[in-house]
Amino acid sequence: MNKQFLKDNKASMTLSVSSPSQKEKRWFTDVEDVNFYQSQESYFIQRRVNLSFNYRFGKLDTQIAKKKRGMTNDM
Repeated sequence: MNKQFLKDNKASMTLSVSSPSQKEKRWFTDVEDVNFYQSQESYFIQRRVNLSFNYRFGKLDTQIAKKKRGMTNDM
């Protein structure tokens, strides 16, 4: 969800939710060799809620001066 407000929509607030029904993801990794054995269990948190606030100030000038490119050879 995104809501813009203030004059000329200079401010915005965004709320996003990711995987609200899945708490975590779990997986196992086993590594086996002649000399050793390694077993690993990992967890990754899936559920996430983000809230952000953005404010734009100043103006973006579309009339930015471009440098003149080229080569002059006045010999």
